Amino acid sequence: LLGEEQGWVCLYSGKPIDKKEAIINRNKYYEVDHIVPFSLILDDTLANKALVLTDENQFKKQRTPLMYMDAEKAKEFKKRVNAIYNKKKGNLKKYKYLMLNSLDEGVLKEWKSRNLNDTRYISKYLVNYIKTNLKFKDDKKVHIYAVKGAITSMMRKQWLNKDTWGIKDKSELKKITYLDHAVDAIVIANCIPGYVEIASLNMRLRNIFYSSGKRVTEEYINTLEKGMEYIQRFHGISKSVSKPLLERKKLAPSLIPDLRHEVDLRVTDLDLSRRFNDFSEKTDEEIIDLFKLKVQERYANDPEFASSIKMPLFSLKQDKRINKSFGADNPLSIKESDGEKYIVKPVAVKNLKKKDINSVRTNDPLLKEALEKLFEGMSNDTTGEVALADKNMDSLIVNGTVVNKVKKKEKTAGNYMTKRISDNNYTNLDIRSYYCIELYKDKEGNTLTMGIPYAYLVLKNGKLYLSDDFKYPKDYDSHIDYLFAGDYVEILNKKGEIKASGYYKSVNAITRSQFYFLFNNCSEIKIVSITKNDQIKKYSVDLLGNKNEVRKKCGELLSLAKAKD
Repeated sequence: LLGEEQGWVCLYSGKPIDKKEAIINRNKYYEVDHIVPFSLILDDTLANKALVLTDENQFKKQRTPLMYMDAEKAKEFKKRVNAIYNKKKGNLKKYKYLMLNSLDEGVLKEWKSRNLNDTRYISKYLVNYIKTNLKFKDDKKVHIYAVKGAITSMMRKQWLNKDTWGIKDKSELKKITYLDHAVDAIVIANCIPGYVEIASLNMRLRNIFYSSGKRVTEEYINTLEKGMEYIQRFHGISKSVSKPLLERKKLAPSLIPDLRHEVDLRVTDLDLSRRFNDFSEKTDEEIIDLFKLKVQERYANDPEFASSIKMPLFSLKQDKRINKSFGADNPLSIKESDGEKYIVKPVAVKNLKKKDINSVRTNDPLLKEALEKLFEGMSNDTTGEVALADKNMDSLIVNGTVVNKVKKKEKTAGNYMTKRISDNNYTNLDIRSYYCIELYKDKEGNTLTMGIPYAYLVLKNGKLYLSDDFKYPKDYDSHIDYLFAGDYVEILNKKGEIKASGYYKSVNAITRSQFYFLFNNCSEIKIVSITKNDQIKKYSVDLLGNKNEVRKKCGELLSLAKAKD
């Protein structure tokens, strides 16, 4: 359908597409591309699709067509788009996508706006659904309602500690913790209409009081009286209950008294504790002990309740996806120079630095000469973008041709696998990207780790196998477990003490068994080493922050299931 629509030409390059070859596509010469990256606007309709050459799509990457094209190519592309789509009815949306110059333009704002509207409709639907279907034994009428985000934000700042969870700029919290949504849930739970009304009126009364020089004026008395009558009439809260709450001069009243202290006590996580309560010299275990002590002091009259309170954890979903991964076995361009093999990658001239000139791989002496002239008299760290601006040039021109990218020798090629089909048909694959980590015992009983690279995986009939190219360590004895991104683990030392606990994220250095972990609700990633005497325990963490040890077996081991062909 796309081929017919485009007149059987690649929409991006204008090169002809062989109709029969495209339909069979045995050699993968062609791909259907999302014009605006699907991950940004989630539009999987034909309006956001184009039939293009695979090479063009790989070069485009996560950009719009006009973002990756040079001036000449963009000019021809616009002519082609105008001829095919502009005058046809029903293609205005596609035309708009194709003509986007950046990812910050109106289309993304429109998409966000549509999603906000969807959220509002979903909220209304759920409120009505729950009102209709939620039944109580005593048949007492229960009011169900949604709380607007603006009210949640306002009450968070009013009810919670301004030094921690009530901080004005919530984005600052997001930089250091993942419990911000949990705190929003606590605020929402306190936002029953009557108490939102009381808190709002209390804020207004405090403004009147302080703007009048801390005097109870006639305006204050009239506002208080009318407010109490309104709250009693519409929310059923008597004046004797609302009056002392409305007359508070410092803290806005909430359904749970002293809500800010209750929240800080439970969910001021370790990183926030260090930042706001000066616990920087204490270890994680010491801070957890301090947390238990504070809870026991707070609820000294109810020790059973105090012992039930634990520091919550945020939950992550284990990531075992395989459909994303085979894009991670990216083909590498590997060249040989002076007996050594190097990875060669394209680099935009504007991102090239003067010190990189000697690493540029080219047989064209004019290109080298043009680059040296461009960076003449500049420091080694000067970028091409700065150099071009200094020379009042829009782009680098060599022998009348615009050069946007050059090939740069990146590093010595060691971590790659050659996937050979025939003598002259092979691909070099990167093996530094791992699907998961395998924990295993060696012949001496030590705990060791190895990565399972994407490049060695074979997907057959919905199951994963290791290809015959994969070689196990010589000391491999028995499988312990797999670590996937999002797994919550406890690492215990040889004495059985918890050395570290948190979510496994990715590999730092596989040869040294160093990995990136998220700890104690903090967004900061830390490096942890798994040593030969360590034990690993895996846990599942539910949405309420409760963890349970995973005792289930791994299932069919990749290490025991080799691909047959």
